[in-house]
Amino acid sequence: MNMKLQAERIGKSTDWLVGQTFNGNQGLYAILDAAREASIPRKLYQQGAEFVSLYRGEPQEKLASVSPYLVKIDTKPKTMEWILNEGWGNSWGILFLSSAGLDDLRRHFRRFLLVGSPEGKELYFRFYDPRVLRVYLPTCTPFEAKRFFGPVGVYLMESEDGQAFQEFSRGGKQIIKKSDLDLNDVPDSDVGDIRDESNSRRTNQQLRIREEQMKAFSAYMHVSFEKRVAAHLRKEQPERTKALTDSDLDKFIEAGVIRAQNRGFTREADLGLFLELMLLLGADFDEKPEWEGEIFENRELTSDGKIDRLRQLRDAESDRGPAKDE
Repeated sequence: MNMKLQAERIGKSTDWLVGQTFNGNQGLYAILDAAREASIPRKLYQQGAEFVSLYRGEPQEKLASVSPYLVKIDTKPKTMEWILNEGWGNSWGILFLSSAGLDDLRRHFRRFLLVGSPEGKELYFRFYDPRVLRVYLPTCTPFEAKRFFGPVGVYLMESEDGQAFQEFSRGGKQIIKKSDLDLNDVPDSDVGDIRDESNSRRTNQQLRIREEQMKAFSAYMHVSFEKRVAAHLRKEQPERTKALTDSDLDKFIEAGVIRAQNRGFTREADLGLFLELMLLLGADFDEKPEWEGEIFENRELTSDGKIDRLRQLRDAESDRGPAKDE
């Protein structure tokens, strides 16, 4: 889908997003995920945007390339245009409105980077992924929602089909067509009440994801991921997938993901790359001596280095095309 065309269709609503304030005192922010697009921190720096990583200390340095970045964008129209043109529909992150400053918002959101599972284990919570937040917010109890909103008045994110904004406020969920976006009528947020509660002992406890929420995440993300990867493979490798039924392709993806994860690949883009190579070189390509020793068991290569080598391999094989007897 043409992202520039999508941005144009937003029309005058973009002016509101980049130049207006909510009730005169709220700014527009985003949390963008470098794990979805590695160029995000570099682009933000080039644009002179005001931004901070949600990580800090040693993890911030080691994980800069996959960190979520909190960005103030209401004074940077070019940043908003860039997000709409290139990130819309690609799950780069979420938008929200708040009257709080960058430091306060960073403290608020850092509370949710690690959450407790129903079994009491610590899990990374990628709440800044719109696919996750679209599922999480409707499952929240009133207390959970109040705590998660904190100083945030409204959350905005792409809809699943990319044709609308989904707006979440304390009043519930609303679907807003991009061509009709006008948030001037959104109810006032209860920011003061939330800030009072943020000082309570109960609010400072680690957020716990309930069993019902885990099931909702698991079911949605599994189906959503399979659909996206299947569409990617059919688009990028039409000749290799044309003989596969949808059911065959689903089974191929399921087996391939397990294989890729056993090799240490977990990011969605990396899984897609691994699956492409399985189509191009064979389902067991990672066990072939020339690739296993050169890439997968090569201790001199970092994870990103392995991905770069795999990408080069994919490009070379794609350029070569299918063999005549295939």
